[in-house]
Amino acid sequence: MAARIARIVPMYWVLTSLMLVIVWIAPSLKTTEFTVMQAVTSYFFVPYEVKQSGSYYPVLYVGWTLTYEMFFYAVFAVSLCFAEQRSGVVLTAFFVVLSVLSLTRPSAYIFRFLTDPLLLEFVLGCVFGWAYRSGFRVSRWTAAVIIVAGGLGFCVGTPTSDMAHRVVFAGIPAALLVVGGIVMEAAGGWTGSDLLQQVGDASYSLYLLQAFTIPAFARVLTRADRLRLLPGDLICLSLVVASVLVSVLVYRAVERPIDIKLRALRRAHRQAQGARNAELEKHATTLTQRDRGM
Repeated sequence: MAARIARIVPMYWVLTSLMLVIVWIAPSLKTTEFTVMQAVTSYFFVPYEVKQSGSYYPVLYVGWTLTYEMFFYAVFAVSLCFAEQRSGVVLTAFFVVLSVLSLTRPSAYIFRFLTDPLLLEFVLGCVFGWAYRSGFRVSRWTAAVIIVAGGLGFCVGTPTSDMAHRVVFAGIPAALLVVGGIVMEAAGGWTGSDLLQQVGDASYSLYLLQAFTIPAFARVLTRADRLRLLPGDLICLSLVVASVLVSVLVYRAVERPIDIKLRALRRAHRQAQGARNAELEKHATTLTQRDRGM
């Protein structure tokens, strides 16, 4: 839990704070009114219902998935209290039961949040994770088929704005793409590249910064292309490339230094704790030997 918090929280808090500063300085950029309670719950990954939309978006709106992730991390941490073979069953059963409860169409937003079928997407990841650890591997051709199936899955249907049937139309295809990519790499289908590695390292910054980069670059392109001469596909590609470049720079300048510093602090804490435990154990051994008259 400490590792997850150290990895997720710092950049999210930094950019949540930046979002609050921006809308305070330039109120015209706001698309909704932020309340004090919404700001507080945003920092602590607590779902907060936005009355206008009936959804639970934090100040940094892309962080709604992090709220689910933190919930998943907490449940997963509890599952570690069970034997390894049982933890998988317990974890899967827990999320399946919650998802089934969504059929009752709960009205309270906290229960809508906790019973969203989106939780099944975590189960898909867990199932593949356990299978991969158990030695699940396939040939390159089979991996290619899985990837193609995932790509085609996105063409079958489109999730609605309220994310109804999201697991079917987005979750399963996404899971197939991830599974296919990982087993393809395991089969030696590709070795990756330094460029892709850098983009992958910056993926968390990219995920958070899209709330800033896409609107900002869209405004720039809109003003530059007043006659609407640029094709939409080129604009989308430009937004993606610009967002990736900014994210890589922010990762190197902000996220990575923070991560390195926190890792060093955690490592030093573990070493100090280990030294204290060793000293206590030595002291206890000395007392025991003295009591025994040794």
